[in-house]
Amino acid sequence: MIFANFFKKIVFLLIIFIPISLYTKTHLEIKSKLETELNNIQKKTVETYNELLILNKAIKNLNIEIKRNKQSQLIYKKYIDNEEVLAEGLILLLQEKYYNEPIKKFFQDFSKKNNYITKKIIKEYFLENIKTEINIYFSGLRKIEELDKELNIKNSLLAQKRLKIKKKKKKLDAELKKRKALQRKNPKSKIYKKKENIVKQKAKNINELLKGVSSKRTNKNRNIKSKKVSLPVRGNIISQFGEKKDSFLSKAGIMFELSEESYVTAPINGMVIFTGKWRNYGNIIIIENTDHYHTILSGMDEIMTFSGNKVLKGEPIAKFFVKQSSSKKLYFQLRFKGKPIDPKREVEIL
Repeated sequence: MIFANFFKKIVFLLIIFIPISLYTKTHLEIKSKLETELNNIQKKTVETYNELLILNKAIKNLNIEIKRNKQSQLIYKKYIDNEEVLAEGLILLLQEKYYNEPIKKFFQDFSKKNNYITKKIIKEYFLENIKTEINIYFSGLRKIEELDKELNIKNSLLAQKRLKIKKKKKKLDAELKKRKALQRKNPKSKIYKKKENIVKQKAKNINELLKGVSSKRTNKNRNIKSKKVSLPVRGNIISQFGEKKDSFLSKAGIMFELSEESYVTAPINGMVIFTGKWRNYGNIIIIENTDHYHTILSGMDEIMTFSGNKVLKGEPIAKFFVKQSSSKKLYFQLRFKGKPIDPKREVEIL
């Protein structure tokens, strides 16, 4: 009887714990698979974005070369712009009407008795002067022809590069869309979003917001600043660290001006701890890592990540949409142990 009761208890416990164990194992497997998939797509986005940067640089260099080519063509065309004057001189020479020139009188006085010699000397004089101009003229024509061929090649290359960049952007956008879908499945996103909503209602300033959303995750073995920071965009810096110009934001960070559509990338490896709008700052992304760094990015048109997700340095996390003949601004602040520092001093030398 005692044995039967004991056996029943064992069976009961097994019925309860085996499904729990199986559920836990399945849950961990799903979590691990999601993390692996996310990490792979993140690496792809970084790789594709870097390829885009290389293509952009190649296009800028080609545009410079095309501009130089056109300038060179203009210079050579100036040399041959007087072709009508040159043609007139040649006609005069062929028709022997150069006797109308003032030099005629000198040679006639010098050699009145020999009209043949006079003509010969005048011809040689005219030939010598026109020969240089003819050489410049034909040399200019040849050079313009060469430059024109070179220009056609460069324009063809430019068209190819632009087509490639269009395809790369399409590829990157598809990868980012896939990443966003995977990040939504991350259970941490909901937890962080709930915390965000509470903190942003209470926070009176950016310091309180940062303190409220920050975690206590730190690498105790790291207490020294490591130069592992990259700039979030390729743009003109219009306000340096420590300067106070037209923006209340700029003193503790740097301000970029962007004149074309741009992706914003994560300046550090870390965890996204805040995404969304807050007060006058517009869209904000805050990232922290275990090396005591925090980065604050503000002003983006579109946020392409969720809080509660890890990001890789150089990974596109936001975007700017810039219309032609206009510009937008991005604010970037870097903190170490809670204090703002000059981002440019911490930028990794590539």
